Amino acid sequence: MLHMRYDSLNFPEVKAATRPYTEAIIRQTRAIVRRAVARGELPAGGSPAVIIDVIVGGIIRRFSTTCDRQ
Repeated sequence: MLHMRYDSLNFPEVKAATRPYTEAIIRQTRAIVRRAVARGELPAGGSPAVIIDVIVGGIIRRFSTTCDRQ
């Protein structure tokens, strides 16, 4: 996934091919955050984009620093 993201920044044809997937993931993720706010699981008034960045950033960091451990 990260390779695809990097390549989409450097190759227009990759960006065009992956755009529908990327946009769908963003829409779905924002909807998840909105539902969590509606249920009271996340604070109201927070930016869905920031919340997503914090969660995904932590996952990416964890994966990139521990993926080779067995």
